[in-house]
Amino acid sequence: MKKIIIGLLITTLLVSLVTFFYKSDIFVLSEKEYIPSEYELKQIEYFNEIALKSEYFDNPERVTKWRKKMSLFVFDETNSEENLKTITNTIEDINSISSDGFQIEITDDYNNSNAFMYLCNKNKLEKIAPKFYDLLNDSINYDYSGFSYVEFKWSNFVITKALIFIDTDYPIEEQKHSIVEELTQSIGLLNDSDKYPESIFYDNDSIKNSKSYQYSKMDIALISFLYNPKMKPGYGAKSAELVIKKILKNRNDVLNR
Repeated sequence: MKKIIIGLLITTLLVSLVTFFYKSDIFVLSEKEYIPSEYELKQIEYFNEIALKSEYFDNPERVTKWRKKMSLFVFDETNSEENLKTITNTIEDINSISSDGFQIEITDDYNNSNAFMYLCNKNKLEKIAPKFYDLLNDSINYDYSGFSYVEFKWSNFVITKALIFIDTDYPIEEQKHSIVEELTQSIGLLNDSDKYPESIFYDNDSIKNSKSYQYSKMDIALISFLYNPKMKPGYGAKSAELVIKKILKNRNDVLNR
């Protein structure tokens, strides 16, 4: 009888130990690392170039993004229907691509806005937003059809405010291109590049491409990576790469089911 009791105790103890170690992940085999395709590697590389660097300011070299809703106040001196349509379409695209709860909304409440877009010429901007005008001129010293500026906390790399200027003295097609580019940069994709002419971040700013004010597949990928729940503010290049690999693996797993 004693042997039976001792045997049961030993069995119970072994079961408890196995359960404990299993829950502690000690016996869990490491997950096989996802091997991206050649195109996916280009997506990762482009994300690091666009999201971890900045066109004008000190490069944060960290993922920088909004953690709450972006309330955008639009001042449009021209009342252009084309520009308004471009703004609303871009916002709809960003909102539909984001999967972490981030959203942009247009608001008429200036005092409670955390993002501001000014569609006017430089002289008008100097009158209605002199501090932004000074900041703009201090930052760049050449002609520009658009400009965006974001404020974020260096302690956690969370964006708290955005300012956007679209120069309405430029042709309407350039204004539309600038609206898409600057609005997208204001959510944390702060850099330009000369790699992909079809990308909204292409630094040539050419309007010869008929889709220059629409997102390319590469642009959509970057937004989806940045505003995925797994991508956290403050991540560096290595952490961002690991997160993107997980995102890509999950997507491929879903497609292959």
